[in-house]
Amino acid sequence: MKLHIGHETITVLFEHKKQVFDLPKNAGWIHLNADSTDFYACQYDKGMMDTLASALQKGDKHLTELDVRDSLAIAESVVPGATENLLNMIVSFKNEKSYPVWDTLLNAAQNIRHIIDKDENIGKHF
Repeated sequence: MKLHIGHETITVLFEHKKQVFDLPKNAGWIHLNADSTDFYACQYDKGMMDTLASALQKGDKHLTELDVRDSLAIAESVVPGATENLLNMIVSFKNEKSYPVWDTLLNAAQNIRHIIDKDENIGKHF
């Protein structure tokens, strides 16, 4: 798996279902499945998502429309916290200038209503 750790890219081979590896102390943020080369979607916890969102707002371009699609797929599967992560990711792209990214962001935003309808925990607030 390719990882972006700050502005460095590394490749890690996972040999077990669960694996721990050391990160530099000054990593700042970690982008899993960089370049979306593997066949899975990554769900970030709130802290990690906040860190990635902050990097995006500062102009870092490591997250792409593929990451938005991953977040949408996870949110559509009604994983707890995934809809909030998706909304935070959408907001983080506010300075984006690329049409394909905006097309994906708008599609994700349109799908949020369907996610709310399926999720009892979120739906009760509307």
